[in-house]
Amino acid sequence: MASMRSAVAVAGVGLLGAALAFGPTLLEVAGVPSGATAQQLWGLATATQTTSAPAATATAAPKTPALAAPKAAAPKAAAPKGATPKGAAPKGAAPKAAAPKAKKPAVPNPWPTMAIPAGVPAPAQHATHDGGKPIAYLTFDDGPDAQWTPQILSALAAHRARATFFVIGEEVARNPGLVRQIRGAGHTIGNHSYTHPWLTKLAAPQVTAELARTDALLGGTTCLRPPGGFVDAAVGKIMAARGSVVELWDTDTRDWARPGAKAIAATAVSQLRPGVVVLMHDGGGDRSQTVQALGKVLSDLDSRGYVVRPLPSCR
Repeated sequence: MASMRSAVAVAGVGLLGAALAFGPTLLEVAGVPSGATAQQLWGLATATQTTSAPAATATAAPKTPALAAPKAAAPKAAAPKGATPKGAAPKGAAPKAAAPKAKKPAVPNPWPTMAIPAGVPAPAQHATHDGGKPIAYLTFDDGPDAQWTPQILSALAAHRARATFFVIGEEVARNPGLVRQIRGAGHTIGNHSYTHPWLTKLAAPQVTAELARTDALLGGTTCLRPPGGFVDAAVGKIMAARGSVVELWDTDTRDWARPGAKAIAATAVSQLRPGVVVLMHDGGGDRSQTVQALGKVLSDLDSRGYVVRPLPSCR
């Protein structure tokens, strides 16, 4: 309270000084009668000091201050024209290498390289070159067939290519002369069972019978391709006892689905590399598309410097 009074007194003195300095015009503006003396002005100032100070009252609850409007946030400094945007590489900088997109095969191959399970006798590593040239191993299943096998043999002979035929015992019994023709042309033969069952679904005596009946017709074989590629340790144990190995494949042309000669030919070379094993069929159905495709496959292999050889484990 004392400080408020002092402030009022100072204000009064200031008013008196202003009046003396600037004359009646300022006094009139301040509400002081014209012609007031210095003594009157002093009295007016002291009176103001006495009457302006409010009497002490009980402390009132403080009023809640009105919410002040928020100050406008200072705008972010705009990037100068021509500035490099945040996160962008500066001009002239080498762009980051984009992750390479995975290449899709020319033709889908749902059964890629078939793995031989542990405990199953597998062949030694296939040779990849012959006389400095890369090797492709073409193999044909489900024959021999009186209509399609001779056409397959003719196409192979035209390109001096030698392949491996995995034959079914029932078909051998129907076409024994074709087996002699296959071997006489320098191709090799493997056991593909007698009736083409899934060997893994059979009891051990049945597996043994399937293989033994076909071997009896062929005079013995040294390799087996289980129907469907299905083989397990139980079948492998029987194979080992017979001194044979399992030969599967790297590329399934799906010619059995008859997708068209063009598709078969494209799939046959879609995973081409030295030592690749390609699966095709010369029996088990209409193989006209396979016959049509084979000429294109052999021409492609010739143009790429490949030679076609029989699997060395099959004799």
